[in-house]
Amino acid sequence: MTLPYNKEKAVYDLAHSEFYEYAPYWCRITENLIKKGKPSHGAVLKKAMWLCKEETGSSMWYDIPDKFWEMALRNLDKGYEETNKRKFSHCQY
Repeated sequence: MTLPYNKEKAVYDLAHSEFYEYAPYWCRITENLIKKGKPSHGAVLKKAMWLCKEETGSSMWYDIPDKFWEMALRNLDKGYEETNKRKFSHCQY
């Protein structure tokens, strides 16, 4: 089931909440989900953990340095954009 809601207001409310102070990457992922539908929190977490393990040799979900969250979010968001460009390149807007 899908319920209609004001996406712009949801993003605005999130951006002006205290959540950003405590969980900035969760907020950014949530904004992307609201605006674009992807990437999911699970996909970003999985990528961040993998990147962290590749560089440091270990990875615990609760202790991933910010740089790996940033890398994962940018990497997955870019991949999503490129996939959509290929998927819908034949469409006229």
